[in-house]
Amino acid sequence: MQIFAESQRSSLPPSAPPPPSPPQETAAATPSPPPPPPSSASKTKAKAPRLKKVLTLHSAAEVDECLAQNVALGYKEDEILSALKCTSMDPELTRRALESMAKNGGAVGVGMKGYWTEEDDRDLECGDARRVRRVEAKHGTEGVERRWEWLREYRA
Repeated sequence: MQIFAESQRSSLPPSAPPPPSPPQETAAATPSPPPPPPSSASKTKAKAPRLKKVLTLHSAAEVDECLAQNVALGYKEDEILSALKCTSMDPELTRRALESMAKNGGAVGVGMKGYWTEEDDRDLECGDARRVRRVEAKHGTEGVERRWEWLREYRA
């Protein structure tokens, strides 16, 4: 734009004032509106309240109560904590897992929905679609979403 202004000046008589400069943008210019959200934003917004609800269902007080109740029933604290971790801190699933462990000599049923084994977590995080589908078949789509959220918070 500066080159254009110089060429205009040279064609004007020496006594003429220079042409006006083009308007310059100032730092105080009104910011443009943010771009529209991606099309997947509506899906994310629909899932967020569900995840928030899941996380608030298992408050620290509920987990503490679960621990105290199961210690009173004779379970060892390390077994309870392990079961809590494997159930994403779900007190009801923890109780069922502990009962299963008592019946099966310390082992939880392999196909127990909501009870995450180390193999389940590895398969969830590996990126292999077949292994992720296996985990989804065992725990369900919502269970997978809850586990992802729990793992993120647990590792933070």
